[in-house]
Amino acid sequence: MLCLKIQGCVSRGSGDPFLECSLFMMTPSIVVFVLLHLSVVFASRRILLLHGSSSSSGVFMARGAANILDAASTAYHDGGPHAWQFVGLDWDLGIDEVTDYGEWWTSINAESIRLEKATAGGDKAIAGIEARLREGDINGIVGHGQGAIVASVVAARAALGVEGSYPIQFVVCCGGAFPTPYDELLTRLAATPPGLRSLELPTMHCLSTADEVFPSAEGERLAECFGDSEILWHDGGSALPPKPECEEVIAWCDRIVTTGSKYR
Repeated sequence: MLCLKIQGCVSRGSGDPFLECSLFMMTPSIVVFVLLHLSVVFASRRILLLHGSSSSSGVFMARGAANILDAASTAYHDGGPHAWQFVGLDWDLGIDEVTDYGEWWTSINAESIRLEKATAGGDKAIAGIEARLREGDINGIVGHGQGAIVASVVAARAALGVEGSYPIQFVVCCGGAFPTPYDELLTRLAATPPGLRSLELPTMHCLSTADEVFPSAEGERLAECFGDSEILWHDGGSALPPKPECEEVIAWCDRIVTTGSKYR
């Protein structure tokens, strides 16, 4: 353990010497310590978690996302600038008159008016997600189930530079399926070589042949739209991958966002 003796730092009554002292009043060792302390605050990397259907951000972060939170904690048990932070976003951004509780948008059926409303609900949810991304503190997205579907649309819009999109660094889709209302967008993405897109946005798709909610073939179809995407297979069914596979997800995220990671 490194111990520093603090000298030349004058408190002005707040009770926090680090807030009250000025840099010019510190010894070099104190300057280094304070700069390292500040790097912990400003260098953190953040992942936005998008829950699946019939859920909420609170429930997802407390239970559904436990494996990936544990995997990140294991990889960066020392915290600080190395640690991934996770923030949630709730389903109610996409709510409308036909959207069911906990859904990013309503299920789609054969009625054309229903399809139009479903698309409108999806557009509202996606606009809310992109508004959150524009706050500028998010590196990437991990979406689960229906959250993976909206994440894929956000990723496609960013890769093509669609107006209103935000250039995030990566997207991880856990489960999910091809979103029919956005067929034109994803077909255009698939037809655009990665080198000609507005943004080279790496994606990982976590799929399971045991998934009874979203068949893995649908997830593969979605992954193909992004071209050079990575597929991680697991046996966790419709849930997030088990912790060992989630550790692979975290390692992949580290390789994408190297600043502050063990791979820098």
